[in-house]
Amino acid sequence: MIGTSIVRGEYLPGETLPVESEICLALGVGRNILREAVKILAGKGMIRTVRRAGTLVLPRASWSVLDADLVKWSLADDDLRGPLAADLLALRATVLPDAAALAARRPAAASVERLSAAVAAFEAAGSDRAESVTAENRIAAELLTGSGNQAFAGLVAALGLALSAAAPPRRRAAAASYRAAADAIAARDPAAASAAVAAAIGVKRAGA
Repeated sequence: MIGTSIVRGEYLPGETLPVESEICLALGVGRNILREAVKILAGKGMIRTVRRAGTLVLPRASWSVLDADLVKWSLADDDLRGPLAADLLALRATVLPDAAALAARRPAAASVERLSAAVAAFEAAGSDRAESVTAENRIAAELLTGSGNQAFAGLVAALGLALSAAAPPRRRAAAASYRAAADAIAARDPAAASAAVAAAIGVKRAGA
């Protein structure tokens, strides 16, 4: 509750949160639960407890903006959902083709098998938007984790939430492009894998 209030701007950067007793009364929780919540929010870079000054709300620049909870809270807000989803989908479009290229350099058999299964689920989903989004998130997760890049792998939850919230129209040729990407990764062809993923998500690559 405190986290969502901060995200929505009910507590602004530089402001001090109410004292413990006031928050506990308002939320109907005990001090131990509140203190644990404060620790979690501090770990996300949202607040900082200063001795004799209280708990301060930190500027958004210090927040872990790709943290799954932060993304979820922001996407639940009508005013924040659109801009954040657009930003995350832009990040997805930038990262996924590169993740595919990395995955193709050293493809693990188990990862290729999971990717192929995710593509099959996307193909089978047809016009069912919910099933398509679920399968497409599986594809993205396999590309990001299969890349071997820890930073890419850390984006799985945030990018999945963004795609689920935005639910952009399914591209007609996406299934064939994802299948081509899976085949290219299995064949250890980074350039083809990257190009196929870019085509699947509608990214126009330089020189294309």
